[in-house]
Amino acid sequence: MKKTILGIILLSLVFLSEASAHVDPVFSKPFSSVSYVGVKENGLAFDLFWDIDTNKDVSVSIINGNSELIFQHSFKNKKSLKRFLLPNDSNDTYTFVIRSGKMRYEKSFTVNRLVTETLNVTEK
Repeated sequence: MKKTILGIILLSLVFLSEASAHVDPVFSKPFSSVSYVGVKENGLAFDLFWDIDTNKDVSVSIINGNSELIFQHSFKNKKSLKRFLLPNDSNDTYTFVIRSGKMRYEKSFTVNRLVTETLNVTEK
């Protein structure tokens, strides 16, 4: 009787949960949205969309769970779709803050990594 152990497979799964979303109460319809796209090129992909009717610049900031600013830029486009690729190497929280004049939109995502171990034993 021969036993073969096929090994241990570590499978990393990334779970995202929407921690919070904030829109200033003055504006009934959000001028912006952020959505999780998936894992791409060793990173987490998020799509950020905005559509504003003013001549104000759009300021985008991304803050991690340690309150560190990891991205900040102002855009002149009134309407745009931008894709962001963020690190997926650890559990973290990412907060997107989008501002234009008095308008403000904020949405947070929490990344939880789950490691699963699988053992497969066959007998010959």
